[in-house]
Amino acid sequence: MKPIEEILLVLNNFENLSNILEKTFALAKKTNAKVSILYVYEKPLFSIEELFKNSDATLNKQKVQEYLRKKSQAYTQEDIAIIVKIDDTANQAWDIVRDDRGFLIVTPYHQAVSKELLKRLKQDIFFIKSNAIAYQKGVLVTETLLQIQESITSYQELFSKDIEIIYNFYYIPDAATLDPALTLGIDTNLELLETEEKLFEEFLQEHHLKGEFFVNALLGDITLVEYINSNNFDIIWYREDESELLIADESLEETLQESKVDIFVERVFAI
Repeated sequence: MKPIEEILLVLNNFENLSNILEKTFALAKKTNAKVSILYVYEKPLFSIEELFKNSDATLNKQKVQEYLRKKSQAYTQEDIAIIVKIDDTANQAWDIVRDDRGFLIVTPYHQAVSKELLKRLKQDIFFIKSNAIAYQKGVLVTETLLQIQESITSYQELFSKDIEIIYNFYYIPDAATLDPALTLGIDTNLELLETEEKLFEEFLQEHHLKGEFFVNALLGDITLVEYINSNNFDIIWYREDESELLIADESLEETLQESKVDIFVERVFAI
């Protein structure tokens, strides 16, 4: 994971603002990162609160800036940049961060907006879904063992020491009858699956960690999200491997939609 040098907090409304600001500036303190705030009034997904309306019912950008600056002062004495825009949240964010992997995006989860942010941006994204401030029990979901120790260290430095690992391996047992285009990036070798499971078990033993080996987001009949939700984790660190693999994208999307806790998405191989 690339060191966090700047944090862009992306907002579309003011729900749970104090909690979101507290988490954002806590991360900034741990990483010595500079914080900027992007507020986007996204029509028609969100409405304008009366406090921020002009007489003609349009958005008063200055009032939004003043409000966010005042709220931020409870967490920092620095003069932070606050940008207010209208519509197209993902592209508005991209205009600020471009391809700079030193940025971390922090944003409350919203299904439509968050999906576009994941598609448009290459940066790591921390999606806020819960009111929790301190994290006690985390789970790291990975689609590859490459550089996993680096991710574990980053998680423990940012959040907590207690972590369980889920290796979500993608495998099709009988690919002979399928279009090769459909299996691109998916392993079809049973021996490789068994080897990866053994390597994972050895890794857990060597580092004294707990973990589970999933195949295609399943542990027997239990789905990845069902397992996460039933084990009372309070934060998820999801290593997305940028393989352009449809089944992997669906697994991340399902986790984002159905989990109940904050999710840090690490873009492992993003350029």
